[in-house]
Amino acid sequence: MSTQTYTSSRADTYTEASARYVLGKIFDDFNGIMFRGFSTNPETIKGWRDDVAFVMMHDALYHFELQFKYNGQNWAVRYEVDKYGGISRNDDSGGVDFYCIPSGATVHIVMQNDKTNETVNNYLARRGWVSGGSFIAADGTGDKAYSKNGYGVNRKMHGDF
Repeated sequence: MSTQTYTSSRADTYTEASARYVLGKIFDDFNGIMFRGFSTNPETIKGWRDDVAFVMMHDALYHFELQFKYNGQNWAVRYEVDKYGGISRNDDSGGVDFYCIPSGATVHIVMQNDKTNETVNNYLARRGWVSGGSFIAADGTGDKAYSKNGYGVNRKMHGDF
């Protein structure tokens, strides 16, 4: 009787070029939020965009959500990073109807990152990020995927968009 052993390996596909490409697609959604005119200051949203970019460019981003709340209703757009080649699609960016959310909605961001990356931890602390917050779109509806050379994000939607 022979014994068979199987192994599986996954290679990290992160490159700065791939991350920049994916960030460009994500930033289209950030621009949509700013153009919609929510009560949140556009400079705040630009700061979040810069923070997500910093964390992603340091290969330390796991996922983040842009959350909208209004009169007990919740909407969220979630971006889940896959750096192991699990995303083969590269959809067109955009396509989120932010106009279905009342303009008076509050907008928040929550992020899960690699806590062992001291450069990222120090940056986020300087930028005023605090621990806490909750994620609401983990079981959201898969919407789009953005990828380049095996590195990418899956976008999920939570709420009636």
